[in-house]
Amino acid sequence: MLQVVNESRRDRPPGGIGKHPQSTSDWRRRKDARGRQGWLPWAGSLAGHAVLLGLVVLVGVNLAQERPQPTTPLVTAELGEESSAPMLELDLKEQPTALLELPPLDPERYLPSDTIGSLPPDRSASLGGPGGGLFGARQGSMGQVLFAGLSGGDAKRIAFVVDASGSMIATFPVVTRELARSIGNLSPLQSYTVVFFQRDEAVSSPPADRMVAANPENLQRTMEWIRSAVIPSGRSNPLRALKQAMELDPEVIYLLSSNVTGSGQYSVDLDALLAQLDVLNPPDPVTGRRAVQINCIQFLDPDPIDALKKIAEVHSGRTDEEAAGFRFLGRSELGLEPGRR
Repeated sequence: MLQVVNESRRDRPPGGIGKHPQSTSDWRRRKDARGRQGWLPWAGSLAGHAVLLGLVVLVGVNLAQERPQPTTPLVTAELGEESSAPMLELDLKEQPTALLELPPLDPERYLPSDTIGSLPPDRSASLGGPGGGLFGARQGSMGQVLFAGLSGGDAKRIAFVVDASGSMIATFPVVTRELARSIGNLSPLQSYTVVFFQRDEAVSSPPADRMVAANPENLQRTMEWIRSAVIPSGRSNPLRALKQAMELDPEVIYLLSSNVTGSGQYSVDLDALLAQLDVLNPPDPVTGRRAVQINCIQFLDPDPIDALKKIAEVHSGRTDEEAAGFRFLGRSELGLEPGRR
């Protein structure tokens, strides 16, 4: 109620009720003037803001029209004809390990033309050795060491010292084939090396500084190396090869040659050879036995001085005449007689 009274008083003309009408008219004019002066600034401000907003919108539209709009590339793929072939399936089942099969030696690489064709593929029965092979190689519980019918027992470390002189050209394919068969019959628990002698040199199958386990992988590497690196030629001297083989601490050595003492520039005196071997493989002072058993095989023709036979008599550890660690294989046993097929 108080607020209404105050408002009514504020709207009254000055001087109170009952004053002269002229005064009332003046008061109203002043009031209208004050009202007009109050809203004019607001109207001007609103108009100014409207103009600014219009300018901003106009500038923004122009910029948007001038700026290139980014476009998203359309990725397409063309599918070819649907293949009816099944997807590859991997067979992860374990496959049985295939037995090692060595390729046959090529006689044309080693044999003279007049002997090609005279070499039989396999003469295991002709020499009567137990097991398969020309020289009767066989396998025992520990890997029986056997070459040319000569046993090395169950030795764990075996060295083959092979003549690679020109006199071995005709027999070299037979020797290498049976060498592979003999090593193949060993157990992986046994180890071996092959040392070739030619002229006054000795060359061992890799690695030259140690023996390797008698497993199929090593045998294959050895035979591949022999086929690619060893060609019989020249004269022979076995001393360096025997010494090199002895350094690898073998239990058995097979010495294979057609003329172990050689001839000409590289020949060696038999007594000197025996003396050198006596130093390399001395007898035990108590038992008289030697640390290394040396078995010897003579090829092609008999040796007039029986060098290999005398070596075997001293170093094979045998006393009986029939199995004294020596064997001779002539042309007839090897199937190399002229004209024989």
